[in-house]
Amino acid sequence: PAETAWLLLAADLTGLPALARILRGLAPGVTAYAYVEVPELADRQPLPSPATLHLTWRTPQDGPGRLVADVRGFTPPAGPGYVWFAGEAADSRAVRRHVRGTLGWPVERYRSLGYWQRDKERWDRRYAEVGPGLESVYREAVAAGHSSTEALELYDEALAAAGL
Repeated sequence: PAETAWLLLAADLTGLPALARILRGLAPGVTAYAYVEVPELADRQPLPSPATLHLTWRTPQDGPGRLVADVRGFTPPAGPGYVWFAGEAADSRAVRRHVRGTLGWPVERYRSLGYWQRDKERWDRRYAEVGPGLESVYREAVAAGHSSTEALELYDEALAAAGL
């Protein structure tokens, strides 16, 4: 949103190009806090931005779920903020639950994207069992007047409740 004073951005290697694009497009005067996980520290790259950038690089050696822990442990500064996450799907859901559930933020103040799935074969098998029945959650939410973002949140909650 236009009045955003600061951003919290977190991404693994799959989300790094999008994160770099976001940083390049920020206005001067905005503050961005970015956590980026790359396979090795040698994979770091310049991330230019006209914003004031506080950047932390992570590697898998920092521990599993480190980006989720970074988001959960972040202390928001004053002013209206925005959270953006891109990475593994289960981590994306964990970030979304934290921002929406724990912090109580509306869907307009965050975006959490799952770019890939850990243990995809198991997920695909489970989805084949229950997924088609859950797809109506999204359609019914939109029909009830929810925005597509809110409907997606409800669908994602249904997937999580089904073990996906």
